[in-house]
Amino acid sequence: LTPPMIHGFKSIFDEAHKLCVENDEDNKYLMTFQNFLTRNIERIGFTVIALDNALPFDVSNNTKITIYAADNCDPTICGHMFGCINKDVKGSMQLDSLCVIEDGDFTIVNTNDCPFEIAEQTLTEVKKNYSEIDFALVGYTSASLYPHCMMNYNEEEMKIGIQRARLRGLTTAQRTLEILQPKFYMPFAGTYILGGSNYKKNQHLPIPEIQDAVEHLQEYASIQSNPVLLNYNEYFDCENEDTSSSYVPILKEDRSRYIENVARHFKYNYEDDDYPSDSEIFELIVKAIPRLQRKQLEVGLFEKICLIFDLPSGSYAVFDLIELKPYQVECIDDIQNFQRFQLDPRLLKRALIGPHMANWNNIEIGAHLNFDRKPDLFR
Repeated sequence: LTPPMIHGFKSIFDEAHKLCVENDEDNKYLMTFQNFLTRNIERIGFTVIALDNALPFDVSNNTKITIYAADNCDPTICGHMFGCINKDVKGSMQLDSLCVIEDGDFTIVNTNDCPFEIAEQTLTEVKKNYSEIDFALVGYTSASLYPHCMMNYNEEEMKIGIQRARLRGLTTAQRTLEILQPKFYMPFAGTYILGGSNYKKNQHLPIPEIQDAVEHLQEYASIQSNPVLLNYNEYFDCENEDTSSSYVPILKEDRSRYIENVARHFKYNYEDDDYPSDSEIFELIVKAIPRLQRKQLEVGLFEKICLIFDLPSGSYAVFDLIELKPYQVECIDDIQNFQRFQLDPRLLKRALIGPHMANWNNIEIGAHLNFDRKPDLFR
């Protein structure tokens, strides 16, 4: 079913984006896509229910579900973290959410991958509303490009980056659990691999084994909670407080073998595209500048820093965020304050055409680029 579903979603998305472009409202494409998607789901016989933030919804009998935006619909929290809102925003711009499921006997909280810095107030509100939490599902990693996409790191710098990124994810889980204080908890949704041409980056992914995450949390978190580990298709019985089967750790050798023999051969859809020329990429960068200017005005981002994009021939397209005048150079050694993006020219072309072709956020978390910065500071 997956290919037809992907094709269906893409068709609806393309229709929404085309309409927004025709009406000169391309910044509203996500909202339009949501409306189109809702309409199509209803057309095939389903009922679409939009849940309000923090208001319980009756699913059936005594079972209720409550959805919370990670920032609890306080846009100043998200904007403080990411600088992604403007004065016209009402409510939340946050995509991350958590939920509470209760049936009168048990209460389960799923925090998924909500960043703690954004969700702290929301978690406190949840604990206030649900003093006894039976089971919590918590994220313990984050999908990002650091450090496995840092193109100029030596092995020692990569090791330090891995330790730093791992600790950041584990600290999010730790602080989440210290607020919720559940009876049981399970770290989850934290393990993945990279396939296709990116497969070599797996060796530097900052992802702890799930049993190692539990060991860390049991040692450092101020909790009395009991950890639960589950293999695929197994379950935990809240009433009997027992798992359907003992957890069997995944063998690293099996994972490595799968990556080498199977995953490395995966193909990305942009790899069917023709390779663009330097001039084609450069022209797309120039055309993208007005969109960047609109976003700068929207979020108030004005800084004397250069953005560098590798071109297909090995030269570079460069512009700074103040003057916004792209130029092409053969050497970047003299540029001191920059962020550099190196990715497959075919994917870069898609991203520059617009988010309906490729989304920069997905490119980052999917590790589809190599990155360098000077100074090397996380901001």
